[in-house]
Amino acid sequence: MSEIIGIDKLRLSAREFKIDSIHNFTAIQNHHKDTEIPLIYRYKNGNEIRANKMYFNGELANYTINRYGLKVEFNPNKIYHNYKNANLSRLPETLEKIQKEAADNGLPYVNLTTSTVSRIDVCRQSEMDNNFLAYQPVFSMLKANRQLTRDYGTTYNIGNKSTGLVMYDKGKELIDQRGISIPEKNLMRGEVRYLNSKSVRANFPVYYFSDLLSMTNTDIYEIYRDKMKKYIGERKNVVPINFSLYQELENMKYFLEEGKKNWFERWLLSGFDIQQFVSDKFTSYNNLLTCFDYLELNKHQKFRLKTKINEYLNNCRPSSAGNLVNLFDEFKQKFAS
Repeated sequence: MSEIIGIDKLRLSAREFKIDSIHNFTAIQNHHKDTEIPLIYRYKNGNEIRANKMYFNGELANYTINRYGLKVEFNPNKIYHNYKNANLSRLPETLEKIQKEAADNGLPYVNLTTSTVSRIDVCRQSEMDNNFLAYQPVFSMLKANRQLTRDYGTTYNIGNKSTGLVMYDKGKELIDQRGISIPEKNLMRGEVRYLNSKSVRANFPVYYFSDLLSMTNTDIYEIYRDKMKKYIGERKNVVPINFSLYQELENMKYFLEEGKKNWFERWLLSGFDIQQFVSDKFTSYNNLLTCFDYLELNKHQKFRLKTKINEYLNNCRPSSAGNLVNLFDEFKQKFAS
């Protein structure tokens, strides 16, 4: 493990808390005419606070109170650094800072140690050999059962209501959202998100926040690594590659006839160097479409294939352009090893 695996976001649900003042909170009251506004807090003297919810966004954490209790959501890393991961051993210190912020804003007592953990986002980041867009063929091959995939260019998201994986260009995010420029080039971040209590308990030996305090960075690292391995899977050399044009087209056709959506990426991943293929073979025939005719592609498929090849070559550094095997192996080594 070359770098710290960090916790990017925590959501704690607390039942034990006291409200001294709601001056800094914003109340949300959405109710129908004949529906009673929910009771969210009762003082010892009998006075009540009624609202659908109240919230306050502090510098360190966001606080939301509703009829189920208090939710505290925060990023343990941002308290110490703009983008680098903090050691898990700093969580007790983080807890003290958040409890002080809560007390300064009307919550003099919040027992976060006995609060339940209802969300954990675990993250890892690494400088990559190529820019973020070069790894889109790798992202398209990530596997997840019953999960939706969304590609937003500089962010790749795969997940459902319980768990998810988000890969994104951290450098671009910092510039776009916070105006911060960083020295690292091609800094990619991968976040595995456990979005509810059930998902947290299925993957972590954690129920209360105190359970998380007893874990080590190695524990978090192993959970992250094992989950990423499931997303990434294994690379297999399905068909041996040689550099006769006929064999290369046969290899491509093999994957095409499997009928899978990402057949082009799977063909590259079998061990093929597209840059050598394009420069040494297609240009020697001076007719790319003739090669595509052998595959019996329609006009739309030909256009999409040419676009894929051009995008792939343009987004890769010359030293590794066209070799999806290198991209796949680098991605796996930096995020799942």
